[in-house]
Amino acid sequence: MQCVNCGFQNMPGSETCGRCSTSLTIATAVMDVHPPRAGKMKKRLRQAIPVQKAFFRTRDALHGNEIVATARHAVDAMPPLPIFLRLIFPGWSHFYLKQKIRGHLFLWSFVMFLLPAILMFGTWWGSFWLGMAFSVHSSAALDIVMQTFADAGTRDRIGRSVMVSLMLGVFVYLPILWLIHGVAQPHMVVTPIAPFQQGDVILVNQWAHLKRGDVVMYALNYQRWPANAFGHERLIQNYTGDNVDRVLALPGDKVECRNGALLVNGVPSPALPLNGGKVPEKMKWVVPPDHYLIVPSGAPGMGSLNDPALWADAGSIDHDDIAGRAYLQTLPWSRLHFIH
Repeated sequence: MQCVNCGFQNMPGSETCGRCSTSLTIATAVMDVHPPRAGKMKKRLRQAIPVQKAFFRTRDALHGNEIVATARHAVDAMPPLPIFLRLIFPGWSHFYLKQKIRGHLFLWSFVMFLLPAILMFGTWWGSFWLGMAFSVHSSAALDIVMQTFADAGTRDRIGRSVMVSLMLGVFVYLPILWLIHGVAQPHMVVTPIAPFQQGDVILVNQWAHLKRGDVVMYALNYQRWPANAFGHERLIQNYTGDNVDRVLALPGDKVECRNGALLVNGVPSPALPLNGGKVPEKMKWVVPPDHYLIVPSGAPGMGSLNDPALWADAGSIDHDDIAGRAYLQTLPWSRLHFIH
């Protein structure tokens, strides 16, 4: 009897091979098997609409980490550095771990909430959608952490959730928001200021170095008293709140109005108030230190701009009252434009 393993010829009736000790009692048979096969039409239908393939791929992606899940019962450590660094963007760590389904789920959910947050930046709804995007990001990071840490009770899960949210907020979102608010701080117009209307959102760069001709947003606090009337002084005009207008002169500049023309340091200035208007016929004035000449031409009811007292009083704006250079109106979208 020939051994099927090594080919040695054994004595008839032997139960094991004398050379390799392989069992000679295992029955072998050759069966002519003809499994059922799909027809051409079914094959083409499966190729056109791969429902079963998508189902099994999804199932394998969701349950392909069972070995890792079983092993993490005894693991209690932070994710490895390559995974940990990728937590700054939702879904990135999942793609790194070949968890494509989860990665796409977290990534596109984050984008879906982030886009309206950007489009409505500076409004209550913009803050709401940004909060939703942060929740998705926090959930994505927590999912990676829970895959790495050892299984624990509800208290530990809540503690890890709070820890992940705090780390993302402090080390990712706060620096980004600080940078954005430095160069694109949103301001909503509460009181109509020509040419802006109530509800308009204006972006302000508070880090910009101001120069003549820049349009700025600033806090206006000006009170105008008329001459004595019947022996009493009455306050008839009071201007407070945010205002937007153009910087006409810098601290220490010598301003002169001559024959309807504005001269700054003896040179004719091309910069005029944002809403136009005539300059005083005759005026000489030096801008005080840490102050800027900004005439509130858009303030409602401000009156004629050719009054020298108006330029000297209402136009002298302290540097600390200036929020920054206004350069873009974002809302409403129908009037999106750069401010010049």
